[in-house]
Amino acid sequence: MNYCDLHCDTPLEVYLRGTSLHDAGLNVSAQKFGKFQKYVQLAAFCPPEGVSDEDGFRLFKRVMENFKKEVLNICGTVCTADELASSVKSGIPAFVLTAEDARILCGDINRLYTLRETGVRVLTPLWGGVTCIGGSHTSDEGLTPFGRDVVKECFQTGIIPDVSHASRKSAYEIIDLAITFKKTVIASHSCAFSVNSHTRNLTDEEFLGIAQSGGIVGVNLYPPHLKGHEADVSDVLEHIRHFINLSDVSRVALGCDFDGMNVFAKGGEDVGCIPRLAELLTAAFGKEAAEKILFTNAYELLTEHIR
Repeated sequence: MNYCDLHCDTPLEVYLRGTSLHDAGLNVSAQKFGKFQKYVQLAAFCPPEGVSDEDGFRLFKRVMENFKKEVLNICGTVCTADELASSVKSGIPAFVLTAEDARILCGDINRLYTLRETGVRVLTPLWGGVTCIGGSHTSDEGLTPFGRDVVKECFQTGIIPDVSHASRKSAYEIIDLAITFKKTVIASHSCAFSVNSHTRNLTDEEFLGIAQSGGIVGVNLYPPHLKGHEADVSDVLEHIRHFINLSDVSRVALGCDFDGMNVFAKGGEDVGCIPRLAELLTAAFGKEAAEKILFTNAYELLTEHIR
């Protein structure tokens, strides 16, 4: 089967463990993703809580360089649509680098260019609290002037902005900027607020704005986002169904958040569980829709927008 996932936190996990992608203890490991016929994984760096913005930027460079070396031992990272298409056509697993929590820019737009030069093609500007970028889902603040400049420069440099973790105000501002500049925005790992009213989940208005921009939403498997308590992997179906009913199946994908969760939905503990989830998706929505959710929607968006 084919699989394209919009978010994992494996780069930092590999670095902190001092391990490799062959480590079976990782949620995303070579043994597990090597079973897919076509496999694309967006892999994020997010600075740990308690790490300063400046130290976070320095850590970003160390973590991503380490991860690129690890990935090279198995396949490779891709930075352009042509590289991605070539890897997928050859059946070679492909990793696209992303960054989460742009507080590490520390008010310096030049650091955004460093992220791009490193290979970052998706940026999640916010994560928690209020930063130089603006307010996250734990606040009522919107984007700062610098945050707005970062989003606009993402459009210019070919980095896709990601509204996951943003406050309502920040998310609406990012979406409005995307629509104004005729660009695309995504939510790489977010569920539906109408199904479970967690502040990290997307309102219907946010989802429809993302869809209007030509973007997609990767639904995650984090139990507090799925149900607010212990969850089963099948609980993801209700969130997906809700989004499909708002628009259509072309706007939905998966961004499971592997190697970034401290609790797991039963039956959704790692990327090796995706074939079982594929069975559930096929039973619920049909084979063609399941393939779009599992691979086609995310893959086509990436091949259209990364460069």
